Amino acid sequence: MDEHRDGTVRLLVRTAVDRMQASDPDGALEALTAVYRAADRGPRQAADVLADASADMLKSLCVQVGTDAPIKMQLGDTEGNEIPIDDIDPPLRASFRAVMALVNSDEQAADIQLDLVFDRQDPEEDTVALMHLLLWTTDLLTACREGGARAPDWLVDSSAG
Repeated sequence: MDEHRDGTVRLLVRTAVDRMQASDPDGALEALTAVYRAADRGPRQAADVLADASADMLKSLCVQVGTDAPIKMQLGDTEGNEIPIDDIDPPLRASFRAVMALVNSDEQAADIQLDLVFDRQDPEEDTVALMHLLLWTTDLLTACREGGARAPDWLVDSSAG
């Protein structure tokens, strides 16, 4: 991957996170939309960056579990009811599974899950996946800040906002 394009995608992702933290979802969506113009595989690169960051922060938040124990999460609705993963839309399901694979150090499985979304080149599905990844990353960044856990260096300045 071209370093310039990689840096541009990461900068746009960081801008999207900053805007979400500032309660500006329209600005976040604008930053993610710019990812499509940044590189041919910009949306996939952004998904990789967001999934990696989410997994890193989740692991950081769960250090008390121990390094050998698998980390698991469940999906829930706004009322706290568990939602089985097979009941959610495919882009969200694949994105969630990718993050969980990265948390459990399975990069190959994460790549397969993200390929399921982004190899179809469906802009609507890409955007759904990116927005959920962005929301998770933003929420985890807030949790890291509040819980004193380590966040990725490239997001640390964002966590002050």
